[in-house]
Amino acid sequence: MRSPFKGHPAGRAYRRVVPVALLGATLLAAALLPTTAGAWRDRAMANMSATTTRVAWTPQFTRLAGTSIALGDDGSLAIWGYRGNGLSGTGVADVPAGDPITVIGLPGRRAAVKVAGTSPDASTMDDPDRIALAALAEDGNVYTWGGNQTNHLMGRSGDFTKPGQVSIPDPVADLVSTSAAFIALTETGDVYTWGYGNGHGETGQGSADGSEPTPKRILTGIHSIAAGMWNGWAIKQGTGYWWGWANAGALASDPSGDHAFYTAYAPGQSGFLTRRSASCAGVGFRMGEPGDPCPIKRLTGHTFGTQMLYANGEVYTWGSYYDFGIGRSQSGQDYPTEVSIPVPIVDIVPTSDYVMLLGADQTVYSFGRYSWAGGPDPSSGRLSYTNMSRDQVTRWSQLAGGVVALGANGFTGHALYDDNTIYSWGGGDESQTSGGAVRNNLYAAVRDGFATNSVATNQGAGRTGLAFPGSGAP
Repeated sequence: MRSPFKGHPAGRAYRRVVPVALLGATLLAAALLPTTAGAWRDRAMANMSATTTRVAWTPQFTRLAGTSIALGDDGSLAIWGYRGNGLSGTGVADVPAGDPITVIGLPGRRAAVKVAGTSPDASTMDDPDRIALAALAEDGNVYTWGGNQTNHLMGRSGDFTKPGQVSIPDPVADLVSTSAAFIALTETGDVYTWGYGNGHGETGQGSADGSEPTPKRILTGIHSIAAGMWNGWAIKQGTGYWWGWANAGALASDPSGDHAFYTAYAPGQSGFLTRRSASCAGVGFRMGEPGDPCPIKRLTGHTFGTQMLYANGEVYTWGSYYDFGIGRSQSGQDYPTEVSIPVPIVDIVPTSDYVMLLGADQTVYSFGRYSWAGGPDPSSGRLSYTNMSRDQVTRWSQLAGGVVALGANGFTGHALYDDNTIYSWGGGDESQTSGGAVRNNLYAAVRDGFATNSVATNQGAGRTGLAFPGSGAP
């Protein structure tokens, strides 16, 4: 069984993932990363056969709406869905959605250990000024590609159709993104941002659209970082920081946890996070990694709220009850409150409109809106546009047992099973019309074949299994 977590000790390079078992109902699943085995190969536009060197793939979470990504345990990246504007990373400007899944490696045979991506919130995902991918390599280097430098999302100059290195003074320990900006934490505890302020101060660089062409340092002495849809967080021993949009009009995001209805263009203190950061000692941690003394294990957010994974698997939410954003009763919707879930949670992965929770029982639990996104009915597995309960978390009987990792991009969800099959669903392209979102799988982010797109592209998609050749799946 593969672990849903990948982590690294602070101050050291990442190591490849090794299997672990859940160590009891209250223990968060975690794994260290063993040394790279040197199996990396540059396989741009590869059409893998069953005889290909065996690689296990884990779906990733990014905010790049139309493009799905999986990380191979050899450090390579599989990319499918929308691959225009250089997002394939192959040096080719446009790869049709129906073409074989693209597999690439980072320059210098470096192994990727994490990816992040940006695209506009609730609008088209093919705007080259607003889309980007970034990858963190095991040696602490960061690479960007796709889109352009108009809004400083590349953080560098050069060719944007393939990965190019972003200059950051020290090795990077963690990399996250909002919908419009990247945030990097170095092993020395410095926080750098680059990208587009988006009118929300998402870069934390001091103004609504604050942005510089290359990464700018905004904080020092930081233990760990996280990002919501339109905001960033930074945890320091004894202090929690936040910046970005509070989305006060919809009572949906307020990332401070303090009921602070204003937009913060530069990092400001969160009383809620500060009260929980006393034991967050040290700098340069990836949030929730093995050995991390901090009880804050995950912070993230979707369109309608914010979620925190805490200590022994508890989940706290705050945001908009009206928009199905908190998975609990309306009481105290604006303040962090624990959600009732029957098992400890080991990971939280949001889509744009709903939130997935991975239980210690290897089952998916969820809350949120399906009316725009679409996804598998929790009971039947068929495509549904019916919103989940406002008042409680829903257990997905169709994703029960054997799920070891979750991923998401835009309205599309992914679940990795212990046989290495990736199940995907949704595929909505986030394009808004007067009648709501365009619910289709136009860019084939949901597909059931490696070589070609064998899922109809102009409709939504229910749960679909994708077994990579050579992955060990039947």
